[in-house]
Amino acid sequence: MQGSLRLHAGVLFVGRQALTAEVTSHDLDGRPLETRFSFRDEGAGRSSVDGIDVDADRRLWIADGASGKVRCFTLFGVEVASVGDEVGDVDARGALGRPVDLRAVGSDDEMALLVASGGDRRHALQVLVPSG
Repeated sequence: MQGSLRLHAGVLFVGRQALTAEVTSHDLDGRPLETRFSFRDEGAGRSSVDGIDVDADRRLWIADGASGKVRCFTLFGVEVASVGDEVGDVDARGALGRPVDLRAVGSDDEMALLVASGGDRRHALQVLVPSG
């Protein structure tokens, strides 16, 4: 089993994956908190939590390398946004590829996502602006 961790404001968010990805939260003493949800991409048949970050609005941004998408969830597990390449060569110039980690910077309309992508022929760092 693989996963990803992110510590934000005294809360440890843990992402684990098999065929279905799962996100849980814990306090600094290891006690489970209320945030717990799972997701799986229908098209890819699986999902992963390769990278996870929390923005200023406490939304969870997840690098889902298994499906080639960056996903955004509320703390209640509701998916509110998704970015990814529809079809084609995931190693093509300008393609998101397979996101392996991310960082949410800023807030509201000035927020940007720094996304690290991996591929067979190249690795890239891309800046995505969710507001447009």
